[in-house]
Amino acid sequence: MAPETNLIKTGIINGKRHTASIAHMGNDVYIALIVSEDPGPRGGYGRVSRTFDNELDAIAGILEAWTELEDKLK
Repeated sequence: MAPETNLIKTGIINGKRHTASIAHMGNDVYIALIVSEDPGPRGGYGRVSRTFDNELDAIAGILEAWTELEDKLK
C-alpha cells in the first residue's frame, strides 16, 4: 500500500521550483520532504528530508526546513 502523501508548499527558491510534502509511512512515522527541480547541465533533483513521529511536527519541521533552505540558497 502506498503511503498517504500531502502537499504542503510549492515555490521558487534561487530560481528553481521546489515542492514540500509529507508522507505518512504508518506506525507513527512521517517523512517530510523538499524536492528541488534542477534544470542545470547535470539535470536531476536535489532533496531535503526529515523523519517525524507525528503529522503536526512533520508540517512544522518541513516549513522550518523550507525557511532554512531559502536562507541558505540566497
